[in-house]
Amino acid sequence: MKPNACILQALVDAHFAGTISAADERRMRAHLDDCERCRRRYSRWLVLAKLDPEALAPEARLAAGLGLGAEPAKAAPARRAWIVPLVAAIAAAAALALILRTPKEDGFAARGGVDAGADVAPGKAPLHVYRVAEAGRPTPVIDAVRRDDELAFAYENDERKKYLMIFASDDTGRVYWFYPAWTNPADDPQSIAASVEPGVHELPDAIVHRFAGSRLDVHALFLDAPTTVRAVEARLADGGAPIDGGVDRVVHLRVER
Repeated sequence: MKPNACILQALVDAHFAGTISAADERRMRAHLDDCERCRRRYSRWLVLAKLDPEALAPEARLAAGLGLGAEPAKAAPARRAWIVPLVAAIAAAAALALILRTPKEDGFAARGGVDAGADVAPGKAPLHVYRVAEAGRPTPVIDAVRRDDELAFAYENDERKKYLMIFASDDTGRVYWFYPAWTNPADDPQSIAASVEPGVHELPDAIVHRFAGSRLDVHALFLDAPTTVRAVEARLADGGAPIDGGVDRVVHLRVER
């Protein structure tokens, strides 16, 4: 190892080799926030991956990070799942660690964007949505999801915003949170930190919701400053009032049975 090299740079190398474990993937993601050397190494790997036809595709790197290797014996992916109505969420969250936000009674409905955001063709930058099959490689979602699909995400932060929220709304008025996780109705979690480095950044969890409607709008909301899930839902309920400095990218999907 070169002098002054970070001891955890091997995790970056393992990520791009597709040999990283799910636990080390999460460790690497947390470490990148604090280590400039490893962020630079990650960026160099991204450039090489685009130039090398033999390099692993983002889907393969995502699969490795989720623990979905080619060998059946490998660990199952990390999962978050919530399908519980809000009125019963406190008791159910303790038993199942899951939650679904129900529509408000004041006319709340799914809307196209918090800041009249630009639509994004499914599978295109900056938001990538993947369907995760049991013990299989994630496959890109093109135009439709099934009601109980397990989804994973990757993003490209072209605007170099510091924070990110990923959520979905359907045509029944329900909102589904992916990042940040919202598993306790008493909490009000904030946006997650977003990498400002170029390239595709895979998020580490595969997440299950039970979608209720026939149409799903998946939002990638990029922000200059952190905000909370309740603040975003309040703006949605108020007609989608913009957030200062926010850029909302929306992928429209059908929901199939």
